Amino acid sequence: MPSFARDPGTAAYYEQRAAEYDEWYESLGRFASRPRPGWDAEVDDLCRFVHALEPARTLDVACGSGFLTRHLRGLVVALDQSPAMVTLTQRRLRTGIAMRGDALDLPFADDSFERVFTGHF
Repeated sequence: MPSFARDPGTAAYYEQRAAEYDEWYESLGRFASRPRPGWDAEVDDLCRFVHALEPARTLDVACGSGFLTRHLRGLVVALDQSPAMVTLTQRRLRTGIAMRGDALDLPFADDSFERVFTGHF
């Protein structure tokens, strides 16, 4: 039995949801009518916090759509199993690259990064 991160059904779910993935952050679509007091301020605070991190060689594991990844400074390598998520992230990255990969079997040598970041993995 594959683990959650390698399950084909899970992979298909994220691939299909890529286009609407940020609706959760942005209170759009199915999330628009949900009462979430203070949510927008919390998301803004989180984005500011990520942006305030010192620039570094950063690996973002399970980057999703790049909603948070785009706020990282320095050289960023964003990794996700979903080709659609990787495409969304690459459009958002100012400096760095988004690539498809397995978060449970990272394709990098030890000490390749100064920071590992993940938002939802």
